[in-house]
Amino acid sequence: MQDRTFKKGITIKPLKINCIRGIKVEFRELVYITTVAECKSITKAANKLYISQPSLSQFILKVEENMGVKLFDRSTNPISLTYAGERYIEVANQILRLKENLLREFRDISEGKKGRIKIGIPRERAAYMMPIILPKFYEKYPGIEIILLEANTSILIDSVIKGQTDFIIVPGPINEETLKTEFIYKEKLVLICNQDILRQSECTVKPNNIIDINAIQKIPLIVLKKGHGIRKAIDRLFDEQKITPNIIMEISSNLTACRLAAEGIGAAVVPEMTVYLSSNMHKNDIYFFSNSCVTWDIIVAYRKDSYIGTIEEDFFEMSKTEFSKITL
Repeated sequence: MQDRTFKKGITIKPLKINCIRGIKVEFRELVYITTVAECKSITKAANKLYISQPSLSQFILKVEENMGVKLFDRSTNPISLTYAGERYIEVANQILRLKENLLREFRDISEGKKGRIKIGIPRERAAYMMPIILPKFYEKYPGIEIILLEANTSILIDSVIKGQTDFIIVPGPINEETLKTEFIYKEKLVLICNQDILRQSECTVKPNNIIDINAIQKIPLIVLKKGHGIRKAIDRLFDEQKITPNIIMEISSNLTACRLAAEGIGAAVVPEMTVYLSSNMHKNDIYFFSNSCVTWDIIVAYRKDSYIGTIEEDFFEMSKTEFSKITL
């Protein structure tokens, strides 16, 4: 190929493309590199992988030398991925998911039914749901290990997208193209409020503790911080009903909101499951909305490209069966 000379003596030399051959990638390499990317620290990743920091550093240098590119920018604190590193992680995660899917399929084929399921679920929902589902699940699948990630909804959605959990149990809807969802059950949202607060706010209560959603504008509210599923549902409900809430406190726990509301600090809109967890909740402090819209769907969500086998499907069906029976 000839050099091309343009005006003003500028010479454009032909681009040489070097094909990279003989690159050998092992699953261990994928795990090591993705762990460093996740931890954003070689030291933290080494601790997580149970190897020494110098060994992991040397390993990464050899991988980069083999690839002919830098995967990490070590000049930043914490270390960050280069563009090549981002592409590596994207493909590595796909490969690791394919491997995990294959292992799950083999697990289903095997007679022993041995394996592990990583489930993401909000902490208070775990305290409510798991004691109901797991005894029945373990009766059928005693050889399956359950690992729970308990966090708020936004963290859980991120975890299932990244493949850190197999599926999550959260309030819907979820608008993520990479995820598939299945309906588990519909749950009511209820108002927890001391009777003195209702009297002071001049709210009308109908028989059977029924209250109109619009009356909530008059009541001082305790709500969960943004990022929690219940907060998203309440904010959406307020927008739909054109309600301007009187929020006096933001916290991180439905149970705490219930207890504060029962003591007359304010009122709280919580899922009905929270009432089951509150042993000290007085029945007269629980109010039901007359509006049928005051519910939310509890769903499972998992990646569209993940393998959902018989064991996971049985877990979903057990959940649907058990929680369709429960009412306050």
